Amino acid sequence: MPRMDTQEVDRVNAVLRRAALALLVVICAVTLGGAALDQVAIDWIASHAVPLERVELAADLEDLRPLAPMLAGARVIGVGEATHGTREFFTVRLRLIDFLARELSVHAFAFEFPFGEGLLIDRYVQTGEGDPADVLARVYCPPWNNRETLEAIEWMRAYNEDRPEAERVSFHGIDMHDGDANLLADAILAVVADIDPQATEAFASRLDAFRYASMYHAAVFTDPDGAGRDALQWVVDQLALRKAACVAKTSLAEYEETLHCAELLLQRAEVYGVGAADPEAGNDLRDRYMADNVVWLLESLPQGGKVMLGAHNFHVGRFLRLSSLLGAGTAPRTSAGWHLGERLGDGYVVVGTMTVTGELAVFPFPGGRREQYTVESLPRTPYDAHATLFRATGIAAFLLDLRAASQGAPETQWMFEERPLLQVGTMLIPSIRDSYLVYTPLRPCFDLIAYIETTGAPTMLPWVPKDDL
Repeated sequence: MPRMDTQEVDRVNAVLRRAALALLVVICAVTLGGAALDQVAIDWIASHAVPLERVELAADLEDLRPLAPMLAGARVIGVGEATHGTREFFTVRLRLIDFLARELSVHAFAFEFPFGEGLLIDRYVQTGEGDPADVLARVYCPPWNNRETLEAIEWMRAYNEDRPEAERVSFHGIDMHDGDANLLADAILAVVADIDPQATEAFASRLDAFRYASMYHAAVFTDPDGAGRDALQWVVDQLALRKAACVAKTSLAEYEETLHCAELLLQRAEVYGVGAADPEAGNDLRDRYMADNVVWLLESLPQGGKVMLGAHNFHVGRFLRLSSLLGAGTAPRTSAGWHLGERLGDGYVVVGTMTVTGELAVFPFPGGRREQYTVESLPRTPYDAHATLFRATGIAAFLLDLRAASQGAPETQWMFEERPLLQVGTMLIPSIRDSYLVYTPLRPCFDLIAYIETTGAPTMLPWVPKDDL
């Protein structure tokens, strides 16, 4: 073979470099899921973003003041968390609680937290009685037992110290999924013993159908013939018949709370009984009941009262039949936020949260023999994710009102497209994308997004061992 001169070598090398570059572009396009980021979209996000000066509680609320017109007219404000194990989602929510209470007269704060334990927390918030740390240690829905949640409760207590009753904030659990059923059953029996002592035994025998100390104990409740649920329905019906006697002896508010304790027990039995045969139906029922409980709380407030609901992004978002991980496969689920949107219309406003890098806590089985939680790195954000556009703005933390967008407009069409969205509940399986990603448009699922680029794990507190409950 004749030798090539220098020019020929340069030409061959140039061809090889171009071929290698072309191959690299193809590989990147395949691996990263598409073409270059849309600068028009990035510019729109940057121009509409409301930067957050801090994500920790602070006396200065100036950076949050643009929220006031965004939340005008809202009766229920959903504030989500993309993962249950992210510290900054708890701290920024406390900032929002502070702002909502001081600036927008939101006084009722509801959470993805069991109703009975919520009553104990609220007693502390109102009077200082009890130990909120002990309550959190016994709640086996694991994300709440952390220092950040305890600090939010302590903030509520301090806020109420010198305020008149009409201006005080309150804590509410709206979830039936977890909690000690004995708290609810015993509260019902105390009222029955007061208004109709002869009926106490009949109520007690029915309430025995669902006396479980936590969600992990209640998982054995399958109720194949519905007898347990029928017994709890009897309790609800009999309390309804005794309304006049209860109101005369106590008050309308105490009667309605007692009746709701019975309704929560029945809801919980329905979720576990239905879920034993059909997990998808049980999960859907849980979200529908959470929405019912938020509306119950809203209607119990004085006229003009407003509620903030803190829960996972999935629960507060308007998701209709969203496909998400369930057991060994995926199943479509409809969220509490979708039900609230249907019932309240524009009176329901949703603030979702988003992050792209850092660490999070995940919870394999709290209180059991395995480690209660581990701290893991956040999964890698896909190239075509909504969060990738947010990160490209270079703004570390901001609020974005998605309602300023127009479907079909080049600069905002991205938020109406199905793109990957981080969604981690209590568990994370890094090798299974469906354990931490869903594919969804941001609109109309969310109205606003609170974006925090770098986040970490909360400070978890010790649980009471399951067998000691």
